[in-house]
Amino acid sequence: MNNQIIYIAGGILLLNGVLKKYAKDYIKDFFKGRAEDQDQQMDLLIDLLITCFVTILSCSYYILTQSNKDTPQQQQQPKIDEPKILESIMKKRRSITPKDYNDQLIDDQDIHHILECANTAPTHGKNEPWRFVVYKRETLNQFFTFVKDWYKQNGQKIFSNDEEREKTLKQIENKFSEISKASHIILLCMKRYASEKNVMPEWEEIAAVATSVQNIYLQTAAKGFGGYWSSMTFARHARDSKEMRQFLNLNHDEDRVFGSFVIGKVDDLSKFTRIPGDYKKKVEFR
Repeated sequence: MNNQIIYIAGGILLLNGVLKKYAKDYIKDFFKGRAEDQDQQMDLLIDLLITCFVTILSCSYYILTQSNKDTPQQQQQPKIDEPKILESIMKKRRSITPKDYNDQLIDDQDIHHILECANTAPTHGKNEPWRFVVYKRETLNQFFTFVKDWYKQNGQKIFSNDEEREKTLKQIENKFSEISKASHIILLCMKRYASEKNVMPEWEEIAAVATSVQNIYLQTAAKGFGGYWSSMTFARHARDSKEMRQFLNLNHDEDRVFGSFVIGKVDDLSKFTRIPGDYKKKVEFR
């Protein structure tokens, strides 16, 4: 746009110069009667009009042709190959557990961006049933304490003997000790009736939440972080309880908690490898 303004200004200056140089004398001759006869006066006027017309036409053509040309920066800018970039991110996506995280924290703004991308997942009826509750490293103990207290209060209803209950509590303690190395954990929830007017089959809402988690995976990989989806089977009784739903502000009995996405920083994402099976063995064209 700046270049076009320069071209237009240049065209105006050029036209002004031409008119000053030629038209001034023509007009004087025409009006002062210096021309020898009427035909010569007419010739002078025609010359003036032709000069003006050609000048305006030339300037207009120049402006149009120059405005359609790319600047050197535009010409040098390579075209972004989006399919290749997306493929690269998909292929470097990994499930990386906290034992491989370093001690560095992820900025909250990065977590916001990851969840903003999660929010673009496909959803039938635009219900967007996913809900996320985020704990930072400094607040993780609040969640851990809730789970452990739940088992202490409800263990007798679940386990046949004290030995089984203590064994489970020990497993939970060990798991939480491992997860405490994470920068953040994101509890993955489903609001069953996110839209009361547009109720979908439950499996579709579950699938929508799962696709939002895939978006979390992809953006986590794109940022070079490590992460994995923990189903929290080690604490499944507490995970599926009414008390857990209330703790996470899920007020309907059919709301669900699908575990957590555990995320942290790693030193080098490229060292984690995975070779998927041949996709052709899982595909049938008809």
